[in-house]
Amino acid sequence: MRLATVSFLLAIAVFPVLLGHPGLGSAAADSPAPPVPDQIRAGLTDRGRPARERAERAVSAWARTHPAAAAALWKTLDARGRRHLLRGIATAGTPEAGAVALDLVVGASDQAFGALLRGLVAGGKKSLFAAAPKNLPAARREALDQVRLRWRLERELARLKSRSGLTGHYQGQFKTIRKLGPDVVPVLVAMFLDRAYPFPGEVAAGTYESIHPWMVRFEKDELRNLAGYSFGEVVNKDDLDTIVLLLRVFGRMFQPHVKTESRAGFETWEQAPTLAYSLFDLGVKGPVKEYIAQLDRRARSRNRFRSWEADRALWDLGYALIRIGRHEEGERKYEQLIQTRPRASRVVACYNLACNFSIRAAREPRRREEFVHRAIKYLDDAVFRYKYTDWQWMEEDKDLSFVRQTKGYQRVLSYLRKKYPARPKGRIPKELREFLDGK
Repeated sequence: MRLATVSFLLAIAVFPVLLGHPGLGSAAADSPAPPVPDQIRAGLTDRGRPARERAERAVSAWARTHPAAAAALWKTLDARGRRHLLRGIATAGTPEAGAVALDLVVGASDQAFGALLRGLVAGGKKSLFAAAPKNLPAARREALDQVRLRWRLERELARLKSRSGLTGHYQGQFKTIRKLGPDVVPVLVAMFLDRAYPFPGEVAAGTYESIHPWMVRFEKDELRNLAGYSFGEVVNKDDLDTIVLLLRVFGRMFQPHVKTESRAGFETWEQAPTLAYSLFDLGVKGPVKEYIAQLDRRARSRNRFRSWEADRALWDLGYALIRIGRHEEGERKYEQLIQTRPRASRVVACYNLACNFSIRAAREPRRREEFVHRAIKYLDDAVFRYKYTDWQWMEEDKDLSFVRQTKGYQRVLSYLRKKYPARPKGRIPKELREFLDGK
């Protein structure tokens, strides 16, 4: 190994350790910043990518306590070295480093600005939301705001993930996302279509890549379904361009005669319905009517070798009817499911009926007492007869809000909390997984 390489590696290894030392760190904060080692400067201009990346990490460690000293390298570097310097400073993860990086990029190239945006995202919230200089060009300020908005959107979506790992759907679920404004709609469309959403100034192809660290909790299809449900609350009813786009996507996705096990079958029966419900909320009723008609046909199927498809179709039909306000019809479908289908179907049906009657109790004062009683009755059945266990999701499900303070609900919750400790994040209850998998 050459001596220069050894010295460079030592510089990378030693300086972060010194800066992280409690005694030396405080001294460094009170005294003038020492010059950046020549080895780091040389690494940023090295032709080899590994050397530049190592130098970038060293700059990141240096910039946590001495961002201005790291910025002093700017004038001594070529364009490629400046991009790595910007990323290094931005990924330091402090507001001071983020502000210094934003100040450097005011007059820099578009490539350097793109590298900075990536670095700010990697640096986390403190870097990304650092104070921007007043002389930052308007176009770049707008691009920075777009990335920040996307980060906020993904954070709010990640918060919808239950502590038990379940991502369900309830009314008013996306009100915090709606508050972010209409500019989030193109990002949600990209999520739903699983298409790349490039940073401002970039050209990208492929699938959607999240930028918020919490989004690793989602599977791709789970995220797509969540985005599909969100349109009904987030899109404005006068946004005709987006509504027409969603209609076209539904028409392309919904192919009821394809095989269920195929990818097209998954899109037809799992993802297209989320658009149908959103379009219904936006005043377009055709897609959900078409979906319900096909569900009714599948639910009547007598193919004994594929009976689980009929079970799932009957469950989906009950949910769809309740979702569009035809409560009594949906309740009858769920009752049929409870009386004739396997336990895995019954537990989900009972839970959804409890949610249904909780919603009706809130909306129909004249029959409130009756509906509260029926909501608790079905919740009891789900838990005590059919072994529903996911009290963490039950606590987060806003559809049960109206009955949450009743003695019956508190009795069920107390039983579940004692019998079933909190699940690790990301684990879905066995009975729900079995049902969704068609077992």
